[in-house]
Amino acid sequence: MSIYHQIFVNTSYDTPEQIDSLKKYMYTTKVEESVPIPIPILVPVAAKPAIVYPDKKDTLFWCLFIANNGLADYEAIRQGYSNIEIAEKQKIMTSIKSQPTKLKSTNVKLTNIAIQEIMSDIVTNATLTVSTMVAMSVFYNKRIILIKGKDFYINVCPLDEYKETIILVKKDKNDYGIDMDVTDEKIKQIETERICLSKHDRPLEAITNYTVEQLKNMAVRLGVDSTVRLTKMGLYQQLTIRSLW
Repeated sequence: MSIYHQIFVNTSYDTPEQIDSLKKYMYTTKVEESVPIPIPILVPVAAKPAIVYPDKKDTLFWCLFIANNGLADYEAIRQGYSNIEIAEKQKIMTSIKSQPTKLKSTNVKLTNIAIQEIMSDIVTNATLTVSTMVAMSVFYNKRIILIKGKDFYINVCPLDEYKETIILVKKDKNDYGIDMDVTDEKIKQIETERICLSKHDRPLEAITNYTVEQLKNMAVRLGVDSTVRLTKMGLYQQLTIRSLW
């Protein structure tokens, strides 16, 4: 026995029985297996929604802000939303005013009067309207696809190259959302499965641009009563009513 053992214990553990009594104090494989291993509790993280609806009054403006600056920048704003909105709209207005003809370099035909109305709407209206999307498309150099319901979409884009395509969703009269997961497949699906409207206030092209068969096919898609015989003009009028933005 060691000196330490002789002084403080003075008892030997030499027999198998005595050694066996010490097993509960020994570090063995059984003891190792019995030691509980803490398992971390995984707290589920809520997935970001595919479509984000800004919680500020001018939802269309803030959708475009998110498209240009990112969702993180939008969520980082704690106060002063209105100041940021006014400053950004002023930048857009200044840009358009210095080069108003750039608004004519899009797929949307505009008169000079329409351009003046757009500039006025940006600075005077409390919220942006669909008609101002042309200015937003030019300023941010983006193609904007705006969808509504399951049947229609509006396409606004510069005629030259643009940075990217964004998809906006119109839910209610002044409630817009932005799709945060835009893919080529999603864009293609919109283009093939939905009807592209010319403009929000004049959704269909001139009646002369359609054949009777084309109007009938559109009527089937939009649920126009097929049991009622309609002239070409009658079909066109029914489709116009159903496609008003």
